[in-house]
Amino acid sequence: KTLPSYVQFVRVPVMWGPVQQAHARLFYTLEALGRNDLIGKAFQYIHALETRTGSESILVGSSPGNTLRMQEAFAAKNGVSAAAFASAYGSFDVNTHLQQAEEIQQTYEVDSTPTIIVDGRYKTNPEMAGGEQQLIELIDFLAKWDHEHVQRS
Repeated sequence: KTLPSYVQFVRVPVMWGPVQQAHARLFYTLEALGRNDLIGKAFQYIHALETRTGSESILVGSSPGNTLRMQEAFAAKNGVSAAAFASAYGSFDVNTHLQQAEEIQQTYEVDSTPTIIVDGRYKTNPEMAGGEQQLIELIDFLAKWDHEHVQRS
């Protein structure tokens, strides 16, 4: 579905612990490299192995250096140079996005996924909306209502 011109969709990974922090760093590193095509691939890879192994620590090592090497190897298998990955991985841009994601998670008290925030005013999720289809309908309604009724400075 195409978004209306007044809607901007932004994904923000949650970081409830070290594993999710490592996955969020991978997300923002791939984004910084312009490799959004690999974000979905990484997500599928992580969750497929998590299902098979019962471990959530996919692409997460026993130390930050090991995590970098594991994620670098994943990226390299998908056409990203190790040097470019390592440079983006520790960059100011990635670190800033991680800090902003943590602030968003705390500000909106995100305790489940997906959680949707509309215009910084309304927080919802499938459970609150009554299901996935109802969630989509609620998001559409809130975005349209907000666009038509809220005064902008």
